Amino acid sequence: MPPDRREAGHLEAGHLNATPNRSGSLLESTRRPIRVIKVGGSLFDLPDLRQRVAEWRSRQPTALDVFVAGGGSAADVVRQWQARFALSDEASHWLCVDAMSVTARMLAELLEPSVLVTEAADLQARLSGGRVDSSPPVVFDAAQFLRAVEPTLAGERLPHSFEATSDSIAARVAGWLEADELVLLKSTLLDCPRNAVAGAEFGLVDRHFPRQIRLPCRVRLVDIRKESVPEMSWTG
Repeated sequence: MPPDRREAGHLEAGHLNATPNRSGSLLESTRRPIRVIKVGGSLFDLPDLRQRVAEWRSRQPTALDVFVAGGGSAADVVRQWQARFALSDEASHWLCVDAMSVTARMLAELLEPSVLVTEAADLQARLSGGRVDSSPPVVFDAAQFLRAVEPTLAGERLPHSFEATSDSIAARVAGWLEADELVLLKSTLLDCPRNAVAGAEFGLVDRHFPRQIRLPCRVRLVDIRKESVPEMSWTG
């Protein structure tokens, strides 16, 4: 993949106030808004997913966008292997992480122009120096982050099992980056109360997700499968 493919279009310069220093976080004296966008693996059966995501992005506020791909059918195969061959939770977890590396590469091609980033330090450097008006979206393959960085972060560590899904991984990435917003692109929105705990009880996110949210990060859920693109926001 080309190292730096540029996107012309809707992004404009924008800044937020500086945030306090926290270990392992992304810092600037004047920082740009960061939005982590998790694309649910169930959406990978949409032939027009590229167009749907592009149209949705064109209507969003200015931000540096970091995409995280769900595991989709690749992760489902790992679940089948675990059941068939009695694989351990640990082995199955890392196979699913590797499956997310595959879907991240696919998503980077789908969202072209984009930049695929595989190293946590490279992502921090890119966001620190990125210009909102000229930065293409980043697709982050979180495998190296999960192996080398996530265990060192404050807060509850992600379990190495199917109990924690890519939603919680995206939330962990958002917390590490001190993102201003976390957006979950999904195939459906359940009629549930507007908070993460209730969402976990209804099965819209996994049960670890609410504990991974770091306020004041805003959480939005968007049903990109429906033509009307309904969404809801969670405040905690």
